[in-house]
Amino acid sequence: MDPLRWLTLLLTTAVLCRALNGRNERESPPSAIANALEDSLSRQARGETYAQPWYPIGDSSFLVSNGTAKWYEAYVECHELGGSLASISSQTENDSLSGLLTALSVDSAWIGLSDTELESVFKWAEGELTFLNFAPGEPSDSGDHSVEDCVEMRRDLDFRWNDEYRLRRGDLCVGSPIIKSYEA
Repeated sequence: MDPLRWLTLLLTTAVLCRALNGRNERESPPSAIANALEDSLSRQARGETYAQPWYPIGDSSFLVSNGTAKWYEAYVECHELGGSLASISSQTENDSLSGLLTALSVDSAWIGLSDTELESVFKWAEGELTFLNFAPGEPSDSGDHSVEDCVEMRRDLDFRWNDEYRLRRGDLCVGSPIIKSYEA
């Protein structure tokens, strides 16, 4: 896909996590996304490909990355693969995804939920918020970091949700039914 189209798509998305650069100073979301896009284009130029399969669950397909990324990098990766970070709409869907993550031995994975736009007001990067499944005591916006804006599913919380800082995690992408047979 054309790099300008990706950048336009990403910059127009209202819910983006702030990122930290290597010196632990704040980097603006547009810069973070531009850097993630540049890294993505570099991977493509080197011929790196994705070999993870899409798993059909309900009316969608899901992909679990076999690498780790910060939330905004995961956002870019999912879009590269023709999907988006997962938006979970029911307990049944959450349970199915928990089973998938367990079967794939994944400890934690980013989903498309964050509160970067307005603190404590969680929104999906894409999709309408109709379901929440935070673990007891979450979201806490606490821990080792002063800001926890991005949401992950964690094995040690029975794959309930946890707001987290921008650490490296796997990512859980969702795609349309058309992607079910697609493998990059």
